[in-house]
Amino acid sequence: INAISLAGFVLVLGLLVDDAIVVAEKITHYREKGYSAKEAALKGVTAMWRPVAVASITTILAFSPMFSIGGMPGKFAWAIPAVVIVALLVSLFESFFMLPHHLSSGKRKLALSKGKADWIIKVERSYAFLLEELLHHRYMVLSIMLLILLSSVFLVKSSMKFQIFPQDGVETFYIKLEMPRGASLAATESRMKELEKYIQRLPENELESYATRVGTLSTDPAKNRGEHSNWGILSIFLTGEALRIRTADDIISQLRNEIQVNRNEILLFDKKRVGPEIGKPAEIRVSTNNDKLRKSTAQDILNFIKDLPGVLDAETDNKPGKDQLIVRLNYKKLAEVGLKVKDISDALRVTYDGMLVSSTTSVDETIEYRVIVDPKYRNKQDMLFKIPVKNNRGQVMNLNDLLTLTHGQGPLEYRHVNGIRTETISADLDPEITSPSIIQKKIRQHFNKIWQNQPQLQVTFAGEAREQKKIFGSFLTAGIIALVSIYLVVSLLLNSFGQSFIVMSVIPFAIIGVIWSFYAHGMPLSFFSTMGTLGLIGVVVNDTIIMVTEVNREIADNPHSNLIATAVNAAKDRLRPVLLTTFTTVAGLLPTAYGIGGKDGLIMPLTMAMAYGLLFATLITLILTPALLIIGHDIAYLSGRGSEHERGRSSV
Repeated sequence: INAISLAGFVLVLGLLVDDAIVVAEKITHYREKGYSAKEAALKGVTAMWRPVAVASITTILAFSPMFSIGGMPGKFAWAIPAVVIVALLVSLFESFFMLPHHLSSGKRKLALSKGKADWIIKVERSYAFLLEELLHHRYMVLSIMLLILLSSVFLVKSSMKFQIFPQDGVETFYIKLEMPRGASLAATESRMKELEKYIQRLPENELESYATRVGTLSTDPAKNRGEHSNWGILSIFLTGEALRIRTADDIISQLRNEIQVNRNEILLFDKKRVGPEIGKPAEIRVSTNNDKLRKSTAQDILNFIKDLPGVLDAETDNKPGKDQLIVRLNYKKLAEVGLKVKDISDALRVTYDGMLVSSTTSVDETIEYRVIVDPKYRNKQDMLFKIPVKNNRGQVMNLNDLLTLTHGQGPLEYRHVNGIRTETISADLDPEITSPSIIQKKIRQHFNKIWQNQPQLQVTFAGEAREQKKIFGSFLTAGIIALVSIYLVVSLLLNSFGQSFIVMSVIPFAIIGVIWSFYAHGMPLSFFSTMGTLGLIGVVVNDTIIMVTEVNREIADNPHSNLIATAVNAAKDRLRPVLLTTFTTVAGLLPTAYGIGGKDGLIMPLTMAMAYGLLFATLITLILTPALLIIGHDIAYLSGRGSEHERGRSSV
């Protein structure tokens, strides 16, 4: 069990509760009518097994697109739909077999034949009165809901951001120091001690500990990607998010303002990201085997994005390596004397790395014999010109006229993408100011004309933007297939394409509560809020299917009654299970959504989406769904296919 599988269980919690409540409430309904425990259990399951089973099937179909999520998130997110599907299947067995047995067994006589509690009857009467009035103004109800939906869409487009994995829960960040080249270890250590003083000023409820390493920029002590005396890194470990008021971004912003950066010194902040490793919010890869073009293009991009608003800690991965001796070959002379580049490289390798010529193996070890030039000669620069090489004519010659030597600084690492030398520029972004898509657009606008004249140059965008495309690339297609499948399954249950459309139409309305709750809390929409919305849609579709089924049954049993009064009477019977599902699920989710007892940056958006979305979705189930059903009957009546029910206000 981990955070991801736990998220899946949180998602399915409302659905599990809903299935059990629907069946149990129906059994209780028949008990209140005077049936025996076993008769009530049998009639309750018989009445509800089809809508509950279909509702679970539609939920499984709704979550199935998650298996098609690409990129790094897809490699761990598969656990969410797996948990949901298994839990739903087990829940169906429990609701249809175990729960009825529990409710029908036992020696105690339930005093249910006395009817419902007085307070429940009062609530149902108030709801019935309100619903009947609203159904007489159903087109105004639909218009208001459409206006709210359109305003919600406008709010998302104009004022809300999308982050795959919000970083409010960051608990570790790093300060990377690059002093001027040539600075000694002692000088770097002294500067790091100055930086430590700023960290020591942090409040005790925010700072857990910190650690300093000199001579490296590696964030992982187990991995070292090069050493320089002018490098240093300070790792800051914060207390749990629930124990402090400020986020890591707030603390970093304070330190950024307080620390004075010296001349020719580079100081960068880097956060240990929450969630799977998807790279920085902004990553630009420059790929070409032309070293000069690659370096100049990368430097131009780096200089450009540094000045863009909202861009923080921009850097390149082309860090300087050790001083090295650069061998440059004269290819024309190589051809004249009958040598190949491989001949020269083999000779250099044997001279400085040696050649394995033999080995002996004993019981517990293997001893290798390697031929290599004596160190007292190997460490002399002029030795390179005296290395003997045999050409294709069998002649042995030195390398005096075939190569030249220069001193220079090599790269820390050689990075390739698809076999091409690549340099990556990365930066963090302030989500309140900019986004990866905005940065991409500005870079393209500024450099596209220049890059069009460089056919050997490839500039691609990676990091968060690329992962977002991977996530939602195949997810969209799979989602459309899932929606069509849900529509067909519901059509089979209701035996009506029109009423199936009514069930599907509540899906966009269900997200209204999610949008406004995230806006009110100042939270960005994210990957896990999307998962929470999927779970919410499952609950809403469940309740809508059962509401439509119950209203249809009541209308069919009373063919000559008043249409609205009949629909209200059926909806009234659904009030108790809907409110029970809402209150029990929301009560279980809100403590997690607000981090009561501990915060988790991944699960909090998920529970927030489900909790507030379900509160608003209750109005969808109890008011909009009956209104859409009556509107559907209006359309059928106008087309000459209407029922014989009495129309208008009830005379009773």
